[in-house]
Amino acid sequence: MFSEIKQWAVASMLASTAVAGLLACSNWIMPHDPLSLLRYVVIRLTAVLIGLITLTGGMLFVDFITPDDWMDGIGKDPTSSAIVMSAVVLVIGAILCWT
Repeated sequence: MFSEIKQWAVASMLASTAVAGLLACSNWIMPHDPLSLLRYVVIRLTAVLIGLITLTGGMLFVDFITPDDWMDGIGKDPTSSAIVMSAVVLVIGAILCWT
């Protein structure tokens, strides 16, 4: 578990450094509108955060309104519960993507 977290942290730092480098170079790359890349990143990051909150909230809502506890059921019968929850995640994610 610790090695996965370490790998995720290293990959996140490399990606963040790349994004910071691109944002720093945007004045040189796009001299007519140097803040356009920054505006795009802020808009997309806001959309990702709202989507993440909505997706996790939707999963918890579906788990709450159904008669059995699906999140607990994944530990007991992983195949069927995981298939249903992955379908829920895909449908909520598709709704968020195309609305």
